[in-house]
Amino acid sequence: MPINRGPFNALVDDTGDNTTGSVWNKAAIKDVILDPVDAAIAGIATLPISLTTQVTGTLQAAQEPAHTGDVTNAAGSLALAIGAGKVTNAMLAGNIAPSKVLLQPVTLTDGASVSIDVIARAPYYRLVAAGDRTLSTPQNPLDGQKIIVQHVASGGARTLTLAGGAAGFRFGSDIPALTPTVSGKTDYIGCIYNLADSRWDVVAYSKGF
Repeated sequence: MPINRGPFNALVDDTGDNTTGSVWNKAAIKDVILDPVDAAIAGIATLPISLTTQVTGTLQAAQEPAHTGDVTNAAGSLALAIGAGKVTNAMLAGNIAPSKVLLQPVTLTDGASVSIDVIARAPYYRLVAAGDRTLSTPQNPLDGQKIIVQHVASGGARTLTLAGGAAGFRFGSDIPALTPTVSGKTDYIGCIYNLADSRWDVVAYSKGF
């Protein structure tokens, strides 16, 4: 189909003579990009524009290619898949995320030796003790992590012993030891983990609630 390329583009009829009353052939001109914009957008857009992919926002493979590695996706998709084992608890430890930070207390399982794992990052841990108990060394601590142990004496006065040694508890001069919790009462023990010394320092102790 002839095109008049003067100062401005002008569409002409199929014979090229611009006669009055010419009838345009849509099939012949639908793929033509006219000067002066054709050179500017050549290689960027292809006419006719697809209303399905261009207007509705559906991605084409060329717009979003496939990615490989630890995080993958299919061409034309923004849905990402994290490879198995690529993100671990160790990587997330200490990060603030709703799924990793618990605001409610964690209830410890009562027994002669009570285990405690602080990876849940809960603010405090509740023990309802039916006898004298030993609280084991807390597992998975972070430097500077703070916890409160709530010790409830059930059925009589109860004594709570805190495990010492590496990564265990230690007392200072202000709080040298724990005393028995009165039957039916609750005592609170506040601790901070000191990574440099590998100890849970007992920094607060309140009794008789």
